[in-house]
Amino acid sequence: MRSSPALLLLLAAALAVPATAAADDSWSVPPDGASHPASSWPHATRFEMLEFTLYDDEDASHVTVATDRTMDDVVARYDVAPRDGLPEITSARTGPDDQWVGTPGVYYWQAGDEPVHTLRITGAEKTLAAQAGVTTVEFNAATANTEADLTIRGDGLVDEADDVTITQTATSYVISRSGGGLAAANAPCTGGGAASAVTCPIAPSISVDLAGGDDTLSTNHVTHPILAAGGAGDDHLQGGGADDVLAGGAGNDTLTGGGGVDEFFGESGNDVIEARDSVPERIACGAGDDQARNDFTDILAECERGIDGDADAFASGVDCNDGIAAIHPGALDIFENGIDEDCDGRDAVNLDRDGDGFPIPGDCNDADPAIHPGALEIRGNDVDENCDRKAERFGLLRSLVASNWQFGGSYSKVLTMDIRNAPKGAKIALSCKGSGCSLKGTKRATVDRDLAPLHLKPFLGSAKLKKGAAVTVQVQATGLVGRVYTFKVARYGEFPAPTIQCQAPGAKEAKSC
Repeated sequence: MRSSPALLLLLAAALAVPATAAADDSWSVPPDGASHPASSWPHATRFEMLEFTLYDDEDASHVTVATDRTMDDVVARYDVAPRDGLPEITSARTGPDDQWVGTPGVYYWQAGDEPVHTLRITGAEKTLAAQAGVTTVEFNAATANTEADLTIRGDGLVDEADDVTITQTATSYVISRSGGGLAAANAPCTGGGAASAVTCPIAPSISVDLAGGDDTLSTNHVTHPILAAGGAGDDHLQGGGADDVLAGGAGNDTLTGGGGVDEFFGESGNDVIEARDSVPERIACGAGDDQARNDFTDILAECERGIDGDADAFASGVDCNDGIAAIHPGALDIFENGIDEDCDGRDAVNLDRDGDGFPIPGDCNDADPAIHPGALEIRGNDVDENCDRKAERFGLLRSLVASNWQFGGSYSKVLTMDIRNAPKGAKIALSCKGSGCSLKGTKRATVDRDLAPLHLKPFLGSAKLKKGAAVTVQVQATGLVGRVYTFKVARYGEFPAPTIQCQAPGAKEAKSC
């Protein structure tokens, strides 16, 4: 369950200031948007009504208010009822005769059997009585039950347009009002009156009630929570960098959040709520034809439409960039440009970077258009061109060299030496090195038809080879691993067993097979 007390603010009433709550406490001060007559100031009750709003809780049938956290000293009990048109929201409201609402102090409230929450009420102070045409600024010092806060209150008697700016420095707040009109400040604040601004110490929170009129609240570098109510009129309220609550009141209001987790309550009128900041927040637009520029994660109620800032027919609630018309759901997402044009949460990935018509993962090398399923496989290059998960090697030349030898006491002589099983076009290179060789240089020949034998004896003649002499035969064919046979005379009377090496096409040297 998510629950929070909602405070309906009077035009001339001040805001309650939440104290630092325990770990299980949650604070919120949203008005409910109902219309109530204004009251004159001062009066005994700062709030004419409190509303406890419950979200997604079907079990809580009542709300109890007590003066102690154990909920023994109960001061009131209210039944919970559903909100019209919002089945997911229920609420309980106080009445005008509930005197405890006007008694300052710390109270505790509980919805059904859910955790206990803290509620603080600060009493009326005559020093803050409204003055016609004057905006008051008051620093409320901390007490045993309350922490310090800053209260800014517009004129509650005359619906004058207040244009108030709050600027936070390293040590103080500076409050200014366009055209003057700030009441003389009480200590510890200074300024106001004839001065153009009021300076007050830093407080943990700021309460602003601008009352009637077309009011404007601006902030500069404010890092503490602001609870602001615009009252009747067309108001413009800007939050700061903390967790703020902005309530527009009656009228066509514009509420602009800051960097914290804010809550927005447009109430009646045609309101505009600017809440797009990548932070999940709660937005209650209220009655009227309202617009909200929000994040996907925001919780919305009674917001008729989003803002379409770039006129691409997609409102901010679904448009991930409402400042560029080319970016919206369904837009063409340009591959890997670092921009999410179609608002699907990621940049489009080009699955066919080499443009060969085969996307990954089918294309095993998307950087080379010559490599894809069905491509011509080139043997022997250690590359899998056709993506069958294997690289085709060169075939092995199946030719052989057959020879017969004659041996003497001091020589070895070739009687026959033939190339067999070589394909047509195979290239033969014959050489003889060492003592007794009669062949000079290298003799080359070509096989003229498949498997035709090629006789090498005529090239060697009747040479009587001495120890250490060697006859080398190289056989090569296109696209096949060739062979190199070396017959070396090691001992007279013994057949020179050949050493066989393999030479891949294009290789400069032969290696062991």
